[in-house]
Amino acid sequence: MNVDRVVIIPDRLTYPDAWPEPPGSEVVPEQPEAPFVFIPYAHDNKIEVAGIVRYLQAHNINIWWNGDIVPRDRWRDRIKGNLAQCQAVLTLWTKQSVRSHSVIEEAGEGKRQGKLMHAKLDSAPLPYGFGEVQYASLTDWDRQSDTLESLRLLEALKLKLDPDDANVKQQLETASAVEFAVRNGKVILGDKPLHTPPPANNPKDLDDLRRAFIELIENIRADFLARNYNFDLGVL
Repeated sequence: MNVDRVVIIPDRLTYPDAWPEPPGSEVVPEQPEAPFVFIPYAHDNKIEVAGIVRYLQAHNINIWWNGDIVPRDRWRDRIKGNLAQCQAVLTLWTKQSVRSHSVIEEAGEGKRQGKLMHAKLDSAPLPYGFGEVQYASLTDWDRQSDTLESLRLLEALKLKLDPDDANVKQQLETASAVEFAVRNGKVILGDKPLHTPPPANNPKDLDDLRRAFIELIENIRADFLARNYNFDLGVL
């Protein structure tokens, strides 16, 4: 007979590499490596929240969420650390979560850090102190399809997760001299804004403008060819 941790097993058996957790113990989810969203919610809504988490993850939103908080130091330390490290706190308000002290506490910390975003899943009024923060209304959403409110929530979360990326896109769109649009399933490109009339109406003026563009392009090409490069210009 072998003895380990005061556990006696027959000689023909081997000890497992890792012992299972005792019944009732909680496994603490790991913190995502990439920027992530922290979701406070009530345990009674876990199934519904799981559907929302799947939807967000399918749209490349990293999520950290937990069940009912067990009063243990490792839980509290992990939650406190993730609240500090996350880029957004998405609180899901329901009739159950508005009465949850832990949900309200986590949402309050998110608000204090300027990270709070929240959504209503039913008609329950928001707890006192949270009404001034704009929320997404997901009461009629099926938790799967793209709707106006769900897409707005996705864009807001992406802005929180990667504000630099959103700012660069906005700057590029603002600075661009052209504009894209989808028409009959095809992407079209035109002057910005679309349907802007040409800068000249007279055929002669338009021909002069075309010639000026051609001359400008030739000047740029000549300058390009005059420079020294470490690659073969002939392939261009």
